[in-house]
Amino acid sequence: MWPQLVFKRFGSQWVRLSQCYEDLPPKLSLVLQSYNSKKIRCGLLLPSDNKVSPSGSAFLSALLADVYSPNQTWFNVWKQRYLQPNSPPTVLVKYGDVFNKQSEKLEGIVMTTFTVPSIFLQKHNVEFLEVQSKDLQNNDGCHFYINLQQHGMDTNAPYNWPTVNFVMNPNLQGVPLPLGNQIDPQWALDAICNFIKDKNTVDQYLDVIQRSNFNSIKSQLEGKLQDVEGVFRDLQTSVLENIVHKENLHDQHKKLVNDKGEISRKVQRWGKSAHDELQWVILPKLQMFVKNQLSIWKVYGYSESRLQLKVLNMVTEPLSNLQMVNSLERLKGELRVNNASSRKFIDTQKINHRATALHNDINKSIYENFLLLQLPLIILAIFGVISGEFSSFSMGALASFGIVLGFSRVLAMWKSLLDNYVKKIRETLRSNIESEKISLINEYQADFTTREKDLKTKFKIIHSLFTSVNEK
Repeated sequence: MWPQLVFKRFGSQWVRLSQCYEDLPPKLSLVLQSYNSKKIRCGLLLPSDNKVSPSGSAFLSALLADVYSPNQTWFNVWKQRYLQPNSPPTVLVKYGDVFNKQSEKLEGIVMTTFTVPSIFLQKHNVEFLEVQSKDLQNNDGCHFYINLQQHGMDTNAPYNWPTVNFVMNPNLQGVPLPLGNQIDPQWALDAICNFIKDKNTVDQYLDVIQRSNFNSIKSQLEGKLQDVEGVFRDLQTSVLENIVHKENLHDQHKKLVNDKGEISRKVQRWGKSAHDELQWVILPKLQMFVKNQLSIWKVYGYSESRLQLKVLNMVTEPLSNLQMVNSLERLKGELRVNNASSRKFIDTQKINHRATALHNDINKSIYENFLLLQLPLIILAIFGVISGEFSSFSMGALASFGIVLGFSRVLAMWKSLLDNYVKKIRETLRSNIESEKISLINEYQADFTTREKDLKTKFKIIHSLFTSVNEK
């Protein structure tokens, strides 16, 4: 009942931790599975030269032996698994009523699975995975390891898992009593095989089992396997420690805060450079165009299409290939902003439509001045001369005054229209610059808030799990 009861108390926290990841950290899925299954998988790290001198595999062969079983057929095949041509690099052994052997390819590695009627496997509800490489440790389903390699644990390994270190010493026959975790598995296996063949070697068998330290090591392993809660607890602790070591949440949060400040400075720099470009590059070009168009000949002499083209060129050239737009796109890419959903920084279609409408406005002013000012004064001057009341000189001056005044008013109106148009463009760009700044700020602040919340949530969950694991 232990796994089910513990899951109700702590399992939901592990589920919450798993929800913090798209790709689960190594063995986190194994922790989640352990609440529903009490089966333990132990990994045996064999020496790299095991095929040449299979003393490492002798440990598991001796461990699974049943010296009093009447059927030793499966054991004779099992103990020679590395002595055959093309012997498997990875072996999984688990309990089954009938001996069976099958091979399959997993993640590019050929794994041979043995099902054996071993009392040891059945009693302790355990299975063993023999490997000579640590490359698959993260996904091999092992809860802990027995290291039979000559060197100890690799302190530079990216992940550390619960490991029991046994030192293989083939010279124990000359030692009165073995020390600590030393073991000579090949000596023990030879004695076991001899006893299976000849029960008269019982004294030699018992002596070798003791002096090879096999009996002591086996008792240690059985004690560990019986402590299922301890095995799962050690695995949980290792998973949490590896997450903390690998991800370094404190440094992640510090980097996140630094990134937020750097992004804020980049946005502010972009805003300043955009306003500078508007003030010192775009506006001077627009104002120069306005100045060049303040000519009576151009107002009255240009055709409608030519005047519209001039005004469109006034907008197109200064507003094309703007540095602020290029910098904005780069900044959005850096912030991973969805450009497809963002509005257009410059609506050239709307600006061009307004530019085309300017011709209608100036034409209206020309007609109004001609009909309401110039034409009346010309007619008045003609009647003054015809009536003889006024001299032709004075009436000519009156007509000239009306014409010049009309031209002046049209030119003033044209300047006002162009100035207002430039002002509208300037205010639109200024507004868009500020809007883009606010949008970028909101975007990265929302992203920062989400990421900071995720980090804090993950940190709280890990802290809670550490506390709960230590309480068990």
